[in-house]
Amino acid sequence: MKHTITFFPGNKTVEVEDGTTVFKAAVEAGIETGGNCGGTGSCGRCKVIIEGNCTCGKNPHISDEEYAQGYRLSCITEVCGDITVLTSVSSGSKKIASFYDEAEISDFSPLTFIKEAEVQRPSMENSEADFERLKRALGADDLQSLPAALRKLSGTLRAEEWNVKAAVSGSSLIDIIPKNKSIYGLAVDIGTTTVALEIIDLQTGKTIEAASDYNHQIVCGEDVVSRMMYEEENGQERLTELILDTINGLIEPFEEEIHAVCIGGNTTMIHMLLGLETKNIRFEPYVPVTNFPPVWRASDIGIKAFQDAPVYIIPSCAGYVGGDITAGVLASKMQQSEHPSLLIDVGTNGEIALGCRDWLLTCSTSAGPSFEGGDISCGMRGIEGAIDCVKIKDGRAEYSVIGNAEPKGICGSGIIDTVAQLFLDQKVDKKGRIKDGVFSLTEKISINESDIENVIRTKAAIFAGCCVLLDAVNLDFNDLEKVYIAGGFGNYLDIRNAQVIGLLPPIPYEKFKLLGNASLSGAKSCLLSKVERQKAEDIAHSMTYIDLSSSNSFFDQYSSALFLPHTNEERFYTAGK
Repeated sequence: MKHTITFFPGNKTVEVEDGTTVFKAAVEAGIETGGNCGGTGSCGRCKVIIEGNCTCGKNPHISDEEYAQGYRLSCITEVCGDITVLTSVSSGSKKIASFYDEAEISDFSPLTFIKEAEVQRPSMENSEADFERLKRALGADDLQSLPAALRKLSGTLRAEEWNVKAAVSGSSLIDIIPKNKSIYGLAVDIGTTTVALEIIDLQTGKTIEAASDYNHQIVCGEDVVSRMMYEEENGQERLTELILDTINGLIEPFEEEIHAVCIGGNTTMIHMLLGLETKNIRFEPYVPVTNFPPVWRASDIGIKAFQDAPVYIIPSCAGYVGGDITAGVLASKMQQSEHPSLLIDVGTNGEIALGCRDWLLTCSTSAGPSFEGGDISCGMRGIEGAIDCVKIKDGRAEYSVIGNAEPKGICGSGIIDTVAQLFLDQKVDKKGRIKDGVFSLTEKISINESDIENVIRTKAAIFAGCCVLLDAVNLDFNDLEKVYIAGGFGNYLDIRNAQVIGLLPPIPYEKFKLLGNASLSGAKSCLLSKVERQKAEDIAHSMTYIDLSSSNSFFDQYSSALFLPHTNEERFYTAGK
């Protein structure tokens, strides 16, 4: 009996006989899972997440908690039914150097304030209670306390010789800690394909660590709709478990030190994180449970930060336009400008905003994961080992690799470069057909016709969404003051090559500004500033959502953009030709 295995990222499928190990199936599919022990299970380096029927005994490299979450070693796991496998879950370090700009904030008022306090010692002449004594030292007569903080107050005050730090959120004491202990905040962007986060010192506002990983939910579907369908068939518990597993795996070294959390993400990802029903988002009229989630505690959600750390969710404006686009608008400051600008958040769920200080429009289009390494045969995220920049000369590829490491795959910016360069070199035609069916960048890394088709569909969806928003207010690309490009690969994107393939409009280069992960940048601003949190809520309230599924022009715009660069070359010249 044969079973189908689908590997993510890359969406590669292979059929194998019953009893075949996942490791052997991965080799057959040309996928690297790691491991150097010859399949004995002794090195623990081929850890994967599996959804479906398989058999695998316990192994000391996988904890009971991980085993319950679907982690297995591929070399000792045998297939006994159709399964999906997420391969990028190495137990090694996931930490990466931060490439995000420091958040610009209008004031420093973190979600959790850290206040140093020198508390007067009690005496027979002054036997005031410990909490009232602390309030006086802090100059905060109206301060309340959560139970956990109050229970540890007396012991901590005396152990620390009455010199402590108080962690205060709103009007509540959430923790009392030693004076020399560092306290951090957490800013998170939950993307459909990738989760990125920063650990931030709550006293200085400086980022001390950044990390990212594939969203482990990918084993349940590559896009938001397929995950909602999974939820309807199997329940939501698994999806919530997988996103928490992703976040908690990245913050593990800092867990109890994190005393505030701010999260941006599309509406569906936020609902799945909070355990809220998503089925009404999928069907007309696309209604979420809430666009403005309340501030909950980390322990209420399952995030392994300090139990009483407040969790602020950046508000959404619609079922398919989430807090990530709110955070992106905030980071770009386009809502403060006199003249209209365009924000394009290039992700699996492509979200677009258009507007200025007087008005804001937004829409969402299912772009697919091509620019995040998904649906591409040799695709990967923009991390060490990814080809991020490509030039083709005399039919040969010249490229750079993130971290100057050995190339392991190609990320979004490199994919765009490759397609554009092949088109300019006339090795790919307007319909995306490639000579010889494949182009090799290295001995193991190549781009094929199917990859190019996925790139064209992705860029067509994004460009068409931009056109629909502009048409709604009788504007043209040339009327824009700025075009902001957001997304995890935004700092590496070559604007000229993006214009060549028709992803970006043919307007002057100086009008473009790359924001990188604007959702994460906005989340960091909201973490550190009450003013920025209020701005985010104002933005979410003011955005008008345009539903592309009911737009008569979207299909026409999309169909016209399914060519390189576009069917109408008079409107869309080929940049660089």
